[in-house]
Amino acid sequence: MTTPETEISTPTATPVSAPQAPVRAALGMTEHAAVGAWASLTFGAPGRGVVLEHEGVGREADFMVGATREGISRVMPFARGGEAFPGMTVASEEEIVRTLTPCVDEFAMSGEGGGPKVTLRVYTPHAALPNPKRSGNLQYATAPGVLLDLIIDNSDSDAPAMGFVGLNFTKVEGAAEGAAARLRPIDWSSKTLVGVAESGRWALAAQGPREDACTLLSADAAACVIAGLGGSEPGGGQGGVTVRVPGRSVKTLTLVFAVYH
Repeated sequence: MTTPETEISTPTATPVSAPQAPVRAALGMTEHAAVGAWASLTFGAPGRGVVLEHEGVGREADFMVGATREGISRVMPFARGGEAFPGMTVASEEEIVRTLTPCVDEFAMSGEGGGPKVTLRVYTPHAALPNPKRSGNLQYATAPGVLLDLIIDNSDSDAPAMGFVGLNFTKVEGAAEGAAARLRPIDWSSKTLVGVAESGRWALAAQGPREDACTLLSADAAACVIAGLGGSEPGGGQGGVTVRVPGRSVKTLTLVFAVYH
């Protein structure tokens, strides 16, 4: 019911706005979670590391993202504190450009400090759920995984480079206490994947094995990367995937952080 004092407005058409431009965002902890997964990959703030949460259980780690070339190894500042990446130069917050959109979170590290340019893109899918009465195939709409692209731009040098994405669960000085994960190399049980996994809970993997990408699992992953080595060391608490990039080239390594229920 309206009263004399009520002003009735006539509806008007609202023009369709143009797609919003990507937002350059400040660095901060951000949850990346897929539809259908009771899990998330949370990182983005310098000095805070990464939290891998699965079914209410969170594990803290240092997130190793970077590259090495001609003795210069640089890594993004996603460590929990202390000397998490010995022998590597940790990029400052000012050297990271973050671009945030509803489904893509991008972190770009310039090559000004030496080494190639490194970009990490994290894709959080938001696929529409199909009507189960019409289609019983929900595997793509509810895939419990988050895609990541590691882009190594080595086009400014003739020297080869190595890019890497990994996790360091080893306790470091100044880091918060937390249960360490027991990692295993995926390629010991898979002929089509490289990377690491924690038991049957989650996996960080890429397609392989292939000549340019391999599993890295060690008690000192930073030293292996600096030396240009890959391979698996049983019992290591640090691991991920490395990718080799020839000089004057750009290479993209696609990975997935997937969980299992």
